[in-house]
Amino acid sequence: MNEQYLDYSKKQKNAAKGFYLSIVISWIIIIAGLVWTIADFLNPAGKLDFFLSLNIFYQIVIVAGYLAGFFFLLVLFIGISKRGTIFLLKVFFSKIEVEDQFKNKFHIKMAAGGFLICMIAIFISIILAVVWDIIDGTEASTTSIFEYLNSISFGLLIITIGTALLVLILISLFIVYFLKNGYYLILRIFGGLNK
Repeated sequence: MNEQYLDYSKKQKNAAKGFYLSIVISWIIIIAGLVWTIADFLNPAGKLDFFLSLNIFYQIVIVAGYLAGFFFLLVLFIGISKRGTIFLLKVFFSKIEVEDQFKNKFHIKMAAGGFLICMIAIFISIILAVVWDIIDGTEASTTSIFEYLNSISFGLLIITIGTALLVLILISLFIVYFLKNGYYLILRIFGGLNK
């Protein structure tokens, strides 16, 4: 596994580590929101007062339980970080050989790049249009995102933020993957048309 890791440049390794770290952070936020939501379900109001009314040993048990869960997740994510980073390196930075007939063809590169940029623009525009409708709340059945965030508990707010962060990371990973591999897919299509 170490030999596979050495085949990539330092810039590629740092990019994969950054994406992995951002995915881990978003998952930790989601799990923290889930814990808070469960606490809201069990005791909707007065959690701090209830916690402070317990004796010191129960307080230690609760804090130690949360910290044990956090450190377990940290150990888990650190334990699989090498595999996760190598997986991201393989997916996003794999070496794909371009056929010789397309290596110096500017018009094919321009057409493929233009097509990919248009597809990404369409994809991002659809997502932004839906988000804008939700934020604006112009449709009768859609409430504003600010009204939604105001009406939910703090735990659900944390889950929403973590999920939004994870979705943004996954969209950016999809765009990188689509730019890298879509170009070669289009070149293969051009190759099939030229034969």
